[in-house]
Amino acid sequence: MMMAIALHMSHPGYSDHQIVQRTVELAMSIPDQDEQNFMAAILLELSGKMMGESDVKLLKEVLRMRNIVKEIEMEAEARGEARGEARGEARGETLGKLSIARNMLRNGMSVDTVVTMTGLDQEQVRELQNGLN
Repeated sequence: MMMAIALHMSHPGYSDHQIVQRTVELAMSIPDQDEQNFMAAILLELSGKMMGESDVKLLKEVLRMRNIVKEIEMEAEARGEARGEARGEARGETLGKLSIARNMLRNGMSVDTVVTMTGLDQEQVRELQNGLN
């Protein structure tokens, strides 16, 4: 809120455009997206006299780009989580198969039977068998 009020104060040595730019930069640095949008709305409403059409366009474009970036970040995060979950599930499935294969080999089942029942390849099962001896 202070940023919006600051626009209407005197700032020696700075042009109106510089003041608007700095205020927009500060507003965009607010980490919370809702608070950032709220501040941008206040800036647009209260700063009509100081903000020229190009400044208003700039602010709107920055907001639009920030929203696009936020959406891309959220989508990338969701994809990363999904990939991580898939990898974790695959790893867990493989570890489960290896554990079952070890138990089957300990109980005297043949390598061919273990391969058929677990879906592991023959080389993996032979390595497990060698590790048990």
